[in-house]
Amino acid sequence: MGEKDWDSHIGTIQWGLNNTVQKTTGKTASEILFGVSMRSEINPILNKVVAETRGDCDITTIRSEAKSRIDNNMIKQKEHYDKGRKPATTYAVGDLVKSLGLVSAMKDRARSSCRLT
Repeated sequence: MGEKDWDSHIGTIQWGLNNTVQKTTGKTASEILFGVSMRSEINPILNKVVAETRGDCDITTIRSEAKSRIDNNMIKQKEHYDKGRKPATTYAVGDLVKSLGLVSAMKDRARSSCRLT
């Protein structure tokens, strides 16, 4: 593929993107959108393999399965993210706190301590 004829390959690239099984959903984009796997123009022998391994289903079923897998994956990602986090510190009125940033009302007293009021 040269610099001058890149646009002639866009259809092939798009087909590849639309027909790659996505890790989270377990389905291809074309399966979720249309309910079927698209036929291959690049390698027609793959059509038989796709037909045998990924039979067509009801689009509502496909989408509900994909949504369920996405929801489960979101929960796993949040659990993984939260492992390294600690709860936020809560302060009560009268607690001594240290301000590390400049606040417009306290520009001349940066990095000072004060009581919450």
